[in-house]
Amino acid sequence: MLALVQRAALAICRFDPRFARALMGASHGWSTDRAHYMQRSQRRLAELLQHFTHTGLLNSQVLPACAGTPASCQLDELPVLSRQALQELFPLLEARYQGSRQAVLDTSSGSTGEPIRFYRPRDPGLEARAHQYLMLLKLNWRPGVRRICLWGSERHVGDPVQEPRGLSGLISNVRIFGNLAPGISGYRQFLDAVTASPGCAVYGYAGLLEECARLMLERGWSLPRGAVSTAWSGAEMLLAQQRELFRQAFNVKLRDLYGSRECPWIAAECACGTRHISPRYIVEALSERTWRAVPEGEVGSLAVTDLYARCTPFIRYLIGDLGAVAWRDCACGHRGFCLTELHGRAADVIELPSGARISGVFVPHLVEKCMGVQRAQVVRLGETSFQLRYIGDQLDAVTQEKLKRIMRANFEGAEAQVVRVSELQTSSRGKARLFLDLRSRAHAEVPANQLQIA
Repeated sequence: MLALVQRAALAICRFDPRFARALMGASHGWSTDRAHYMQRSQRRLAELLQHFTHTGLLNSQVLPACAGTPASCQLDELPVLSRQALQELFPLLEARYQGSRQAVLDTSSGSTGEPIRFYRPRDPGLEARAHQYLMLLKLNWRPGVRRICLWGSERHVGDPVQEPRGLSGLISNVRIFGNLAPGISGYRQFLDAVTASPGCAVYGYAGLLEECARLMLERGWSLPRGAVSTAWSGAEMLLAQQRELFRQAFNVKLRDLYGSRECPWIAAECACGTRHISPRYIVEALSERTWRAVPEGEVGSLAVTDLYARCTPFIRYLIGDLGAVAWRDCACGHRGFCLTELHGRAADVIELPSGARISGVFVPHLVEKCMGVQRAQVVRLGETSFQLRYIGDQLDAVTQEKLKRIMRANFEGAEAQVVRVSELQTSSRGKARLFLDLRSRAHAEVPANQLQIA
């Protein structure tokens, strides 16, 4: 890894020698031992706390436990930052940054609830960009390789757009296809762009890449050999069947990039299948009862501290996902903390009357042996009433009854239905959902745009 960074830094020196130096400095966080890693993180945390203390943001009523916090404190001595607390903090952020040339207003995706507003730096800084660059290298991207993105986003709807960012042509060669429902013509346009850029990198929503791959296999569309050099997905859980479908269509492994709008580029999957956490972040798995760290390797609610956030204090920010964190010495040569498990959104967790909780990842396992099922979703209609909705071929009566028995066994005897639909409900930003809770809605029937297929 270090040798690759050195070669990349030499190439970058022609464009921006300051960035090359920042890249070499950031790379030390990827190749140090655990003691030095922790010392570096603690030093950055102290600088961050001092910065936000001076801005006055840590003295608010929203974050009272942070007021007067000494720079030498440990992370677990700080309170967690919930989405609600971040919403309550926003008026202070707005008063400080509105109209500022240094900060940009942004919003979260809303996949874990209502979108929240926050401010991010207009220029994230050389070190932050260096960490993003290292994540790209971890995903097997190489300098100068065009990235072609299939991204369901309200920001980029309709025709492909150019997104200028980073160093001239070396990093910023990105083409984004942004549409929540591309349709056949949209996917064809995306694939034409891939074909026109041999050796490109492809990334996007897991659900959109899956749909594109399925369309390719059904219609006999293919790409020239070597058309895609590497690929990754983000913003959604990446499931095993999606990986396999993508591999069949694109002839390359689909890797996982974990992050969010608030905290991008948190963890990247290497060639060995390990999700490496960027040294830009401290990621903790916390008990939802005590908000203390659970033992390494155990699943908890993920809290993220962005050591380079200078506008919004993303300190122990509850990102809304469940996962496990542990230190790993990976065969790829990288040493550091990794996401050893990722169970998706906390919102995609089914809590039963007894208090037991089932991850939404249960859903793909439920239908994995059902031939012809393309995608599925469990919908909660009542306290003890669940519906398995699926897209695909009509299941026979025996298979439907088997699925109902499995659901009743796992959902403590609840009423279970199996319904074939034309499409599944997504979040307001087009993200796939494994589990939906409709108990609080006035009408818990199948929505009009997801009509049951007879």
